[in-house]
Amino acid sequence: MGKIATATRTKTKNKNFMIDYKKTEDAIIGSIISRPAIFDEVRTEIYEDYFTDNDNKQIYKSILELKKKNLEINLLSVINSTKGTITASDIADKFNNSIYDDRHVETLIIQLKENYIIKKSMDYSFRFASAVASQSFEEIIGTIEEMNNFISGVAQMSKGARSMFEIIPDCLQQLLKRKENFENQKPTGILSTINRMDLKIGGFKGNQMIVIAARPGMGKTSFAVQLAKEAAKQDKHCLFFSLEMGDTQIGDKIILSQTSVDPDRYKNGNLYDQELQEVHSVMSELQQLKIEIDDKPNSTIQYIESQATLKKHMGLCDAIFVDYIGLIGNESKLNVREQYIADVSRRLKGLSKTLDVPVFVLCQLNREVEKRSDKMPQKSDLRESGAVEQDADIIIFIMRPSEYNLTFNDLSDYNLDKYVSDLNGITLFAIDKNREGGTGLVIARNNEAVNTFTDVNY
Repeated sequence: MGKIATATRTKTKNKNFMIDYKKTEDAIIGSIISRPAIFDEVRTEIYEDYFTDNDNKQIYKSILELKKKNLEINLLSVINSTKGTITASDIADKFNNSIYDDRHVETLIIQLKENYIIKKSMDYSFRFASAVASQSFEEIIGTIEEMNNFISGVAQMSKGARSMFEIIPDCLQQLLKRKENFENQKPTGILSTINRMDLKIGGFKGNQMIVIAARPGMGKTSFAVQLAKEAAKQDKHCLFFSLEMGDTQIGDKIILSQTSVDPDRYKNGNLYDQELQEVHSVMSELQQLKIEIDDKPNSTIQYIESQATLKKHMGLCDAIFVDYIGLIGNESKLNVREQYIADVSRRLKGLSKTLDVPVFVLCQLNREVEKRSDKMPQKSDLRESGAVEQDADIIIFIMRPSEYNLTFNDLSDYNLDKYVSDLNGITLFAIDKNREGGTGLVIARNNEAVNTFTDVNY
């Protein structure tokens, strides 16, 4: 079967939108059940939500579950997986409409996508008109946000495949840019100010989902704030979704990182006149930073997608930060927490590709890490979902030895005593996954008072 994404588009013949959705869906379902071999390619092109008929939606969901369990797909297994809600007679018409030509299956997939887009567009049109008629500002804004998210998804669906004739020149351009930057010892993308990390990773770039994971109190948010601040200094527009801390708390972190003021006295307001002058001066500079902080509690993935898409269309989104994934609100029908986080992770990765921006995703680690003598995190410690590990392009773990009162002996596998004489004030960044560069341990020094991270000379 040829690549569905490259199939020739056909125009919708019925201009009045009197579309027989069910006939197309029946044909696809019947084709899959009668010829399961086509499913591996079909499932990369269509999703459960594309089906409007409830029976077809349920059958497709059952087929997905069978495939996930490595079970055979046939009439009997599908019927059994639906627990009797779908019968053989229910599927009979679908076999009658099934297609035995791969090219025609490709056309059916295109038609299914077109039907989905038309139906959703009509639904949004009716909802928007109703909201305007009722003069409900909240409904209008909510509908617009969902429409923006939908438009972004449609753009990704229609992006299609590119030929090698188109791809190779882009590869060459990127290679020459990397060569120039390597010769000048200048990584591309967003930098961290930790030189060894920047050289190892090569800078954080568009299309990447970067996972920053640690146990509480290790400095995830502080590191993310530092990355956002440095990105803004590189003239990047940063969109920071803070689901745990308020926007002024994030603002205070940025301010303190730029001053010599004692954090405790800053928080208490017990500042000398000279210190207050310094803070005022720093605030004036920081106001120019291109950082927007959205601290809406329980933000859903739909909300994050719509806001990011809107900002991108306005030219105001070069990097996205989500602090943190476990606090994203659940408005889906996925009741199992692990399944929902997996869906969120997939969509955040998709967002990085659709908008061509790096998406930094903060994650909590489970308690298993604290059972190890060296307390070093592993990918298996990622809480709630292995999908996060799979979707991530880069995974960075953060660990502060002093938080666990660790000694050089506890960390003997890493030979840290060759590089530093004292573990106090030391933060270890373990780059555990990197699709485009190196992995390994980066030693940094942290100023615990203001939560900033700098190079260690070694």
